[in-house]
Amino acid sequence: MSGTGGIASTTRSARAAIREALMGYAKRAAEAQGRQGCLITAAAMEMMPGDAEVSALITRMFRRIEDLFATFVARQPEFASYRRSVVASRNQEFAAWSTPLESGDEIAFLPPVSGG
Repeated sequence: MSGTGGIASTTRSARAAIREALMGYAKRAAEAQGRQGCLITAAAMEMMPGDAEVSALITRMFRRIEDLFATFVARQPEFASYRRSVVASRNQEFAAWSTPLESGDEIAFLPPVSGG
């Protein structure tokens, strides 16, 4: 290797390898029985914020609040029984289950409460 050309090409190939690994994981996580591995998915988004393919794949995984809840059910099937009794909140406001998600949304699933 002479000059900086070797370093630049090595850096590019390392980035390509990381991208390929993250995309492979994201695709497997997006399959019907996937929808898990949020930490890796979040890492992919943070490491490649300008990558349109990564962004589109992750966005398709979590389109609506109900899709996000389904990811919890896939990992913890006992959560399915709570679906009828919890309400969803998006950015600290009640939201329908069909509400589309946007990047940066804060989502909460609220159990029934009573007060006085």
